[in-house]
Amino acid sequence: MEEYSEVLRAEGAAIVGECASIEAAWRFVRSALHVDLAILDINLRGEVVYPIADALLTRGVRIAFVTGYGRSILPARFAGIPCLEKPLSYLDISAVLVPSG
Repeated sequence: MEEYSEVLRAEGAAIVGECASIEAAWRFVRSALHVDLAILDINLRGEVVYPIADALLTRGVRIAFVTGYGRSILPARFAGIPCLEKPLSYLDISAVLVPSG
């Protein structure tokens, strides 16, 4: 994920946290940090991030998913959420920084 962080920083984003596990993600979600956008790899060490995504959406945080499996694995409730497929390009990452509609 570090190479993706560098692209985001180059676009002017401030990275406030990176989580490599569901446990770390829950700690982050429960923190009081202000977050504009969370980019979530669907599979973190064999666990899906859908509960994390739900919690972030409840907080009003925009999210985008990253996966190597394709959009078809997303539950229907996430139909309107951007889903980037690995390998990611610079343009893919940059595109999620701009809020849609």
